[in-house]
Amino acid sequence: MGRDTEEVGPLRTRRDVRAQWLISTQVAHPNCVAFLGTFGSPEIGAHGLVLEYCSGGSLQQRLEEP
Repeated sequence: MGRDTEEVGPLRTRRDVRAQWLISTQVAHPNCVAFLGTFGSPEIGAHGLVLEYCSGGSLQQRLEEP
């Protein structure tokens, strides 16, 4: 088994989030939502991503349209 499959918990989560963040900073395509930044509050353990606004409803709504 590889190291990635054995790690669990906060360390793996941080590594995975960082990897996704690095990828998203390099993507520039009209069909991809643009990554603009991050924010967080270490005091309460809350973190989030700032993404481009996309009008027209949620992805879930689009997928459910006939």
